[in-house]
Amino acid sequence: MLADKTFIGNPHPKFTYGFTNNFRYKNVDLSIFLQGSYGNDVMNLTKRAGTTNASLYDNQLVDAMDYYSSTNTASNNPRPLADASNTNLLISDRYVEDGSYLRIQNVTLGYSLPQDVISKYKISRLRLYGSAQNLYTFTKYSGYDPEIGSFNQNVLLSGIDNGRYPIARTFLVGLNLEF
Repeated sequence: MLADKTFIGNPHPKFTYGFTNNFRYKNVDLSIFLQGSYGNDVMNLTKRAGTTNASLYDNQLVDAMDYYSSTNTASNNPRPLADASNTNLLISDRYVEDGSYLRIQNVTLGYSLPQDVISKYKISRLRLYGSAQNLYTFTKYSGYDPEIGSFNQNVLLSGIDNGRYPIARTFLVGLNLEF
């Protein structure tokens, strides 16, 4: 039994990256921050739990409806069973996915009022801005979020997604005021 075991993924990315660019034209400014990682593998235990088809009374993912049958031999999901005592629950490479991603982490668009307008109110700077964080993630990973970190804060269990809640998308408006 031990002879058929092998390494099926690496949770460590080949590289991580970030890119920031700032643009300014007259009184308008734009800042864009992109970040991501490439070359890591993620064990998607959420997909494993949601496609086992091993307990008829548990909620399953929609993907579980595409299960193996005599008319659907191309599926990777097991056929439905009434108990969880089958070998389809064992860890295998069908739950390992590419965890590479590119995330639009932050976009900020601002407008500074002209000096001739604000100087009569003894204001040296007035800037209005809008910002969006975690705007979009480009990835082939089927889980909630490919940036998962370590399972239960244990560095020996890196790259295991057990349903970690994804990072929230945040929209913000504000103003900078200087006297």
